[in-house]
Amino acid sequence: MELDFEAIASRTGISTPRIKENLKTYDTMMELFPRLEAEKQLVGLYGGTAMNKIYYGKDQRLSYDIDLFCYNYPDTVKAIEKMGGVMVIARYHERGRSKMRLKGINIDLWAVPKKTDEMPSKKILKDLLYYYGYLIPPLAVPSYSLEYLLASKTMAMADRNMLKDIYDLWRGLKLAVDLEKYKFYIKKIGKELDIDVFSYIPAQIAFMLKNTKYYEKESIDTTYQPPVTLMLNEVKAVLESI
Repeated sequence: MELDFEAIASRTGISTPRIKENLKTYDTMMELFPRLEAEKQLVGLYGGTAMNKIYYGKDQRLSYDIDLFCYNYPDTVKAIEKMGGVMVIARYHERGRSKMRLKGINIDLWAVPKKTDEMPSKKILKDLLYYYGYLIPPLAVPSYSLEYLLASKTMAMADRNMLKDIYDLWRGLKLAVDLEKYKFYIKKIGKELDIDVFSYIPAQIAFMLKNTKYYEKESIDTTYQPPVTLMLNEVKAVLESI
């Protein structure tokens, strides 16, 4: 199908360059995941791209990189290099985090243990344009439950104070989330980091609420962007309830 990018931009409110970059990311994933599966590499799609394209449907925020949990880190790196991937930064985190580029798209690789609380399973990923009637085929990828992803995003929001993290967390918590499972994963992350998360996170949200003008210079690529104060207060209410 020939895409009319001006029409898409008009319908979605997202600029043509960002729509094209999004499609480039999606095309890269359509090559990456079948190849990794053929190479018998156990990986899990993580982060904002997983949350938005698997769970958020027409309300998804466009995300332009790929976060992968790798259960056999060295072999996964080699498999991506076989596809033409290039290492940009090698092991800049104690868990073995690296950054690669494949077809111009950033891939963050995280080395994880063979056994974790939640192992990846096949989820159906759909691009935003799929919901507007364009023939962008869905893709089955290994990923995680929404609760598992939301727990990590909660810490990311508190640590980075970024608008994209606020949106991702706010949007996810409006879905049918198992709050006990979500709480379990938040507590586990806090234990791993030696942080009292249920004191730390509310304090960070209070800080963000006092500094909402900071986000006026930020923007995210989604069809609907609520006021930051609304999103933060609704997230705060959920966290206070668990």
